[in-house]
Amino acid sequence: MLNVSIYLLNTQDRTAEVIFQENIMDSKIANIPSYTTYNSINYNMTKIGDNLFAGNSVLTKIVIPFTIKSIGVGAFANCLLLEEIEYSGTMEDWAKVVVGIAKQEIILLNVPTVQSTNPAKLFN
Repeated sequence: MLNVSIYLLNTQDRTAEVIFQENIMDSKIANIPSYTTYNSINYNMTKIGDNLFAGNSVLTKIVIPFTIKSIGVGAFANCLLLEEIEYSGTMEDWAKVVVGIAKQEIILLNVPTVQSTNPAKLFN
């Protein structure tokens, strides 16, 4: 089965934004790739698009690569079961991620340098 993803590519700085993933509303775990390739050129994934996961009623975990620099407005809106974000960068990297959501409290952050079992407020 072929899964379709749609990315906005910036050819000047070779970055990409994920704006659509097929079957995303049926997925309990979402993995954002760190890059995509088009015409033999790699594009670093730097943004999670606006409303990408909005309304996903089954999503419990998302895996975000260290290449992500921003998360779009409403990206996790109404993802009521979302409990965990696994981020491959450091806490310092995470602190620099621009988030387009104000005061959303949802996620447990798993960063390699942090051991935590308590929910954290990431979007405040």
